[in-house]
Formats: sequence, C-alpha cells, structure tokens
Amino acid sequence: MTPTAAVTQAPLSPTQPVALEEGASVTEMGVYLAEVATGRLWRLERGGAWSPDGKVLASAGCCSGQGGLDVIEVPAGPVVRIFSGDVDTLAWSPDGAQIAFSPAQGGALARGAYVINRDGSGLKRLSERTGWISWSPRGDRIALQGPGLYLVEAATGDTSEIPDATQAPWYPGSVSWSPDGALLAFANDSGLYVYSPDTGDRRQVAVGPSAFPSWSPDGRRIAFYFGPRIPMAYGAYAGDPEVGQQIPHVVELEGSSEPKPLPVAATMSWSPDGSQIAYLEFGCITGAWDVYTAEPGGVAVRLTSTPAAAKEGPFWSPTGDIIAFSTFGELILAHAESGELRTLAASGGSESYRPEIHLHGPVWSPDGRYIQFGAGGAHGICD
Repeated sequence: MTPTAAVTQAPLSPTQPVALEEGASVTEMGVYLAEVATGRLWRLERGGAWSPDGKVLASAGCCSGQGGLDVIEVPAGPVVRIFSGDVDTLAWSPDGAQIAFSPAQGGALARGAYVINRDGSGLKRLSERTGWISWSPRGDRIALQGPGLYLVEAATGDTSEIPDATQAPWYPGSVSWSPDGALLAFANDSGLYVYSPDTGDRRQVAVGPSAFPSWSPDGRRIAFYFGPRIPMAYGAYAGDPEVGQQIPHVVELEGSSEPKPLPVAATMSWSPDGSQIAYLEFGCITGAWDVYTAEPGGVAVRLTSTPAAAKEGPFWSPTGDIIAFSTFGELILAHAESGELRTLAASGGSESYRPEIHLHGPVWSPDGRYIQFGAGGAHGICD
C-alpha cells in the first residue's frame, strides 16, 4: 500500500509533569516518574513508551474525547502533542526518529497503521491493517498483531500476512523480535514459533499452549509461558482450571532441546547479558511472594525474604546491577549481587503491604536514569 499524504492536526496543550516535593509520598492515583539516583518524583498525565535514547516518553490517549499522541521530554517536560485523536497502540522506531501507531476506531483517521516523525511532521498511513505494533530492531519492518499477524515494510508500506500464525487465544505481547531483528517469535495455543521474514522459513520450537515470548539478549534462547494452566490455590478463583498460570520455560534455539521449566513465576525478565533471569514467585499458587535470580536450569538465589508481601516485577535495569519491583506500597530497588534493598518511592497508605494506593508496573528508561510506574486503587491480589 502506498503511504498517504500527511494530515494536518490541530495543536492542543497537554498537561505538563508535576514535580513532587523532595521525599513526598505518592498519595494520588496516576502515573509517576522517579529519578533513580535521587528519588525525585514527577506525576504525569499518563504513561508512555520510552524513546530508545531514554530522553522522551511517547504517550497515547484513547476514548476520552481528548485523546492524542504526545511526546514528553523527561523529567519535567515540555509536553508536545504531535497528533490529535484517540490512539490504541504505538511503538518507537529503533533510531527514535519516528513513532508508529494505530488510531482508535471511529476517529478522524481511517483504521490502519501510521507513522509520524518525532516532531509531529510527516504523518502517513503505512497499511490498512491494524493491531498491536512491534517495530523490528533493524527498523525495516513493523509487526501488527491480531487478528492475524502481518508484517509491514517500513519504507514502502507493503503488507504481508504470516499464514496460519494465529490460533485463539491471541494475547497482546505474544509476538517478539529477536535482538538483531532477523527473526520474529510468535506464540499461540499450538506452540511457539520462530519466523524469518527474509526467507519465509518458520520453525516450531515448542508444541503446546504458549504465550509471551521473551528473547535472551544474545538471541540464543527464548523464555515464555508454556503448557496447561495451573489453578490458583488462593483467591476467588481458587481451583478454577480456566483461571491460573502457565509455567515459564526456556528453550534453546540451537539443536533440538525440549523447553526447560522454571519455578512457578508471575513475571520474569532477562539480565542484560542474558546469563540470568529474575522472576517473582507466584503467591496465588505457591502462597509465597519472593524475588529470585537464576541461571536457566541453575540454582536460584532469593533476593527478598518477605513471602507474605505480594509484589509486582521484577524488572532488570539496563546496566544489569539493579532489579526493580514493587510491594504495592513501595517501589524497591534490589542490588542484583549483594541483595541490598532500597526504597525508591512509597505510597501514603497506612501499611506498606496493604496500602490504599498500590504502586505497580515499574518500567526502566533505556539509559537507566528513570523508572516510570503506576499508582492505582487497592484491589484483590488473587481475584
């Protein structure tokens, strides 16, 4: 498909980040930015996707009547609206020069995949297809996920479908590019696949229900959730076979090895050098919530000793020396080797393990200087 011409947008004035007083607690729901070195906090109007250089957040809004695509210089602004209209999903180009996005249905633009320059110029429609966007690290292709799986040539807009790639359920996040951008992993109910856009070759590396593939930084292994769900032992859905957790596994891409299971984990992330995985024990099944690191197939090292405190994370820093997680009442940094803990931010709740406001979803900036996180209302942990 030939890209369409740029569309002029009316500028708006999005809300600038608000700096909190030094040492202040988080007492309002919203999205926040924390400076790792100092602990300084800013409240954002909404969260966003980090630019590759870690200096800008791209923030998309939808379905409020005041939606738009904003770029925010961190930490304190300015905020510049580069597109006015509801946006469903977005992704930065690897060089940080462009943002790909899908407008929400019923907006001013026809449905499809669009790109826009970082400064708001050059808006064009690449494809009539839409979905969750994942830009190849090489910058040459964009993957659009669901329904169906499509590849869009970033230079021309030519769009092709990967045949038989989708089998329900089709989770957002079930597509992942290899670090060098040469291969695309996708997961569905039938298994985990690795696809080469250059050659069209497709290889199945796991047979059975699979989800959320994550490449090791060296591109030799993939961590993913695999197999039948294990029912939860706690909460309103305890014992329900339809509501549970798949076991994380790691599969080697060289040779014909079977996927190797990890412990029952809620979330996991690779260390930047690919030698270890940090994971959070899933307390809704095991009854304990602690953070561990381990070499795949090796002995696990426990970083926390608070199994009764429910947590979210962990997320490895880009430098590999720090792991971030939350205890809902606190955002905590753990030194990956010594295990030393530091509280970066805390909510104003009466108890750190059962606060009125939960801190969750820490996301590192690519340069490791900041962490973006959310603050939301209290909720049932296993419900």
